[in-house]
Amino acid sequence: MTIDAGCDFSMAVTKDSVVWACGSGECGELGLGTHDNHNTFQRVGCPESFGGSGVQMVSCGFAHTLFVAKDNSVWRYGKCELLALGIHSEKNENDVLWPTQLEKINNNTQHFDTNDVLVVAAGKWHSVAVSTAGLLYT
Repeated sequence: MTIDAGCDFSMAVTKDSVVWACGSGECGELGLGTHDNHNTFQRVGCPESFGGSGVQMVSCGFAHTLFVAKDNSVWRYGKCELLALGIHSEKNENDVLWPTQLEKINNNTQHFDTNDVLVVAAGKWHSVAVSTAGLLYT
């Protein structure tokens, strides 16, 4: 179980690895497929979401959310220019409204393997990840 809060939204992961969200959804940071606000917690995704393995941790940024699934893959949604972690995003690109897996960027060793992440942290303007080998990426 984990919980975290962003600028004006909150996320919770239950002991059954289910994600719940409430608060402002203006930038898609709730992952509910809309830009709507919710005053009560809403379930994010279905059992097949997050690769079908469930979620082990969540981190909320200013207007984006990052998850680490039980299979050590990284998932995200929210404001595109804030999704960070080496992902280039155009400022006028649409917000990510649904849980979307962060793909491996390329085979360059300077970029982390997005299926080998232990923990993530979403900040106001950036995000970081720590691999299972203890390497820090920002």
